[in-house]
Amino acid sequence: MEHKMTFTLGDWSDDGHGKVEAFYLKSNLTPELVGTAYKKAVEMTGIKPHDDWACGYGERSFDAGKLIEAGIPKEVVLRDGDKDGWFADREHYVNLIIVFCKLGNPNLEMEIMSGDTPTDLREHLAEDSWQSYGYGLFD
Repeated sequence: MEHKMTFTLGDWSDDGHGKVEAFYLKSNLTPELVGTAYKKAVEMTGIKPHDDWACGYGERSFDAGKLIEAGIPKEVVLRDGDKDGWFADREHYVNLIIVFCKLGNPNLEMEIMSGDTPTDLREHLAEDSWQSYGYGLFD
């Protein structure tokens, strides 16, 4: 996997709670193609992670049923036997974003890595690059 990118969770613009965490990802696709896969998954499922998942401060919930109906395996969606759809941690959120993008392009290979990368994937996902992802995962 040759493409490296950053995915920033939280208040990246520092106009709210000011807490962020960057995840470093590697992929077989460019950030632009990952963004295209994300947009296709949004179109296919009607699910908008940038609007629907952990958007409010301290809000960690999401609609697990919609993701399972969309074809994401239950064991990937739910962790620790949770039935309600609750992000166990920030890594769980990022892993669901990765699997969600795979709905839009099954050829996508992506994983979390350690280190620092220059390209923030957030800029390529939603049409509005100012969107926050995982804002509610911080308390």
